[in-house]
Amino acid sequence: TKILEGREAIVGRLVLPLGFVLLLFTSILMSGSYLIQATATEKENRVIEVLLSSASADEVMTGKLLGLGGAGLLQVMVWIGMMLAVRSGFSELVATLHVQVSWQAIALSPVLFVGAYLFLGSLMLGTGSLGGNVRESQQLGMLWAFAATVPLLFLPMLIAEPHGPIAHFLT
Repeated sequence: TKILEGREAIVGRLVLPLGFVLLLFTSILMSGSYLIQATATEKENRVIEVLLSSASADEVMTGKLLGLGGAGLLQVMVWIGMMLAVRSGFSELVATLHVQVSWQAIALSPVLFVGAYLFLGSLMLGTGSLGGNVRESQQLGMLWAFAATVPLLFLPMLIAEPHGPIAHFLT
């Protein structure tokens, strides 16, 4: 039973938080890819010219960034709600796994999502608008998606030494 308790502790302390981080990361990348696709499609279909006749380029791009960011944030809020519902519905199981989700982490996750989305989304939006069609824009945007996933390659080292030199360099 000692080995079983160790596995439960690993699931509770490591696997579930990493799963939630991957959900946030996936949401940011999906929202960014929707942003590239929408921009490239409008550019390819000449809709952007109609939009630019009534609004400036900064207003159009900001509207795209905020609109799709709001949709992604709504997705994150639904996930947090589902997590809280599962936690309350399976409180006995969660208690045996020693899962501790602090209210600060729950409150901070939308803020971190917004910051990460605005950063990565603006990079993808600017890069994606350079492409001539949807395929080229998505290929250009994949450079930023790849750069964002590089720290995941170092995840075992980051978990072993969260305050080590690799963590400092990657941040």
